[in-house]
Amino acid sequence: MKIPNRDPNDKTPWESFAVPASFVHDNKFSNGLWMKLPADGTTKVSRSMPHGKDDMGRTIWQNESRTDTTTQLKAMVEAYKERPRDSMLGNLAAKKSESRAATPRSAPKPSRDNAR
Repeated sequence: MKIPNRDPNDKTPWESFAVPASFVHDNKFSNGLWMKLPADGTTKVSRSMPHGKDDMGRTIWQNESRTDTTTQLKAMVEAYKERPRDSMLGNLAAKKSESRAATPRSAPKPSRDNAR
């Protein structure tokens, strides 16, 4: 299982953990998963991080791992619930003006049909 970064500006690789397949189940309507972990258990969470370059210039990756409790793991997996739930329709006018200000408009390219 992969855990997304809490900060959207954090571009480091996502953390991951492994659980036995018997712990993971489909929910009732098959549009999600849930897992049964012991309440007082611990889980090893790891992340691949670049460690340097080899002679050929390729990146050398090394796993960084740590052990988290099940409650910490749950908080990390459910971090998406803490994000603001602003409606896109509510901010549509602001997004449109922001988009117009960011991208300069240029004259449309003449197509073959218009060039005649």
